[in-house]
Parts: sequence; C-alpha cells; structure tokens
Amino acid sequence: SSNVPSPSLGRVSHLYQRFQAEGIPTNVADLLIAATRTSTHKTYESSWNRWCRWCSGRKIDPLSSSISDILIFLTEVFNEGLAYRSLNVLRSALSSTHPKIDGFSVGQHPYVTRLLKGALNKRPPKPRYSHTWNVDVMIKYIISLGKNNTLSLKTISMKLVTLFALSCPERISALASLDLRHCNVLPEGVSFGLTVPRKTGSADKPAEAFFARFDQDKKLCPVECFRHYLKLSRNVRPVIPSSLPDKLFISFRRPHKPVTSTTLGRWLRTFMSAAGIDSQIFKAHSVRGASTTAAANAFVSLSTIMSMADWSSASTFRTFYYKPLFNSDFATGVLSAK
Repeated sequence: SSNVPSPSLGRVSHLYQRFQAEGIPTNVADLLIAATRTSTHKTYESSWNRWCRWCSGRKIDPLSSSISDILIFLTEVFNEGLAYRSLNVLRSALSSTHPKIDGFSVGQHPYVTRLLKGALNKRPPKPRYSHTWNVDVMIKYIISLGKNNTLSLKTISMKLVTLFALSCPERISALASLDLRHCNVLPEGVSFGLTVPRKTGSADKPAEAFFARFDQDKKLCPVECFRHYLKLSRNVRPVIPSSLPDKLFISFRRPHKPVTSTTLGRWLRTFMSAAGIDSQIFKAHSVRGASTTAAANAFVSLSTIMSMADWSSASTFRTFYYKPLFNSDFATGVLSAK
C-alpha cells in the first residue's frame, strides 16, 4: 500500500508519473498532454479524482489496476444512479490516463465497451427537453425593442449574443472566445477565426464562426447589431495591446472586462425570460435546439445544419436537439366541425 500514488496528485500529475514509468522524457510528455484541450483536462479531472478516491479506499494503485477493478468501479457508480453520459466521461478519463490493459486502452477494452453497452440498454439517456421554444417568440420580442441606436449597452449586449446564437448555433464557449483580432467584416456578414479548434474540426482547417447579414430587417440583422454594439462599447472597451486577446463580449458594468461563457449564458437566459420564454425550464444551451429546429422546419438541409452546429452525427441532432413544434390546427378543425 505504500506504493499507491496519492489521490491528491491530480490527473495531469498522474499522467506525468505514468509517462515517466514508461521511459518517456518530460519534454515529450508535455506535448502528449498538450494534445488534450484544457477544458477536457478540467472535465476529466473530477472523474479521475473519483476513481482515485475509490482506489484509495481499497489500497489499489489507480495507474496499475486490473480490468476487474475498473469494471467493478464503473458498475458501482452506475448503480448509484450515475447517468450514462457521466459514465462515459468516466470511461474516457480512465482511458486517457490509465495504461493499457491486455493490449487495449481502458475505453476500448472489450469488457468495458460491453459494460457501457449494457448500461446504455438498461438506462438510456434522455434528452434534456421534450420540446423546445418557438423562435418566433424571440424574433417578435427583438423587433419590439426598436432600432439598435436606441438601445442601452446592456440591452444591445444581450441582443447581440442572442442573435449570434440564433443565426450561428455555436457553443456558448465559442461565442465567449470571439476575438476582435480575428474578425473580418465581409459583404455577406462577419467572420471570426476561432482560437480554439471545434470538436469536429481538424488542425489543417482553421475553425471559423460566420454570422450572416440579414438585409430584410435591420432590427434582426446580426451584422447591424454587431456594428452598433462596437460603436456603443468603444468608449468603455479596455485598451488591449495588439499581442493580447481582445474579446468581443465585455461586461456592460465597470470595469468592463471580458466576460466568461457563464456570463453569456446568463445574458441569454435573461433575454429569453424578457421575451416570455420560460427560463426556469429552458437554459441557455436550448438556443441551439430552438434555432436548429427552426432551420429544419424551414427545410434547411441536414448537412448545413450539422456543419453550422459542429455535429458529426445526424443522430445527435435528431435525438437531442430536433424538437418539432406540433400543429393542432388540423385536429381542432376536424373535431370542432358541426
């Protein structure tokens, strides 16, 4: 038991420890660890800590456990009520950190894949929402606010993030990372080079977020809103050296620092609530489902929707995001006939 690593080391420290045991130099280990994004490291950290605590209570080395130990652990946490998605994160955290077993990474071991399939069959994941909200409600609210040049910095900040989220269903984290250094204003709209690769992107193809111009109504045009937002925030925007990030979205309160994805999510929910959408039920992430459902109902091709939303599988859209709004007019007309 004296050789059992301390759970307090953290996952990255355990990774360095594993690489060292495999004879991999530190500078090589640095690059191997950098292959995983910081956000993924953070996500895996709590899962790995959970595994380490379980191992510590049983005097098991978390870096040299048996496949039986891993199967027992995954079964126990599943029986405690852990959702399939969370179980899958645990599997990925173990797979990316633990050495191979029987020539397989932990996540691809036949017993582990079979166990996860059993968990999926026994307790299939459910979509967060059984339905979505109608984008028309939000559109009518935005129009009711009036022209952009009459809006306060607070209102136009919330309006801009909402229009951006509706017209280009990026993740909120991507919207929070938009940087004015990588902004190009084009005749067709505004393009931002994303500093963080998209989930389904590749290293040889820089990720971009594009927000199209909407000439039919300037009140609904993301580009017009963007232009007025920059004009209104110009005098309060911090002076940033050209070598440092210059984030698009800044706080409308002093000292007007760049905002996080959590703050943007709060802006979205506040704006949704003001529009009459139940923000107690629908969170900020629901905008992706509402906008892509509206696009599908307007006969936008599935390939375009998947590309814009950065989904690699059509089943992801159909299972978790596509929530058609059912029309009761036909049944009402038939049943009310005299």
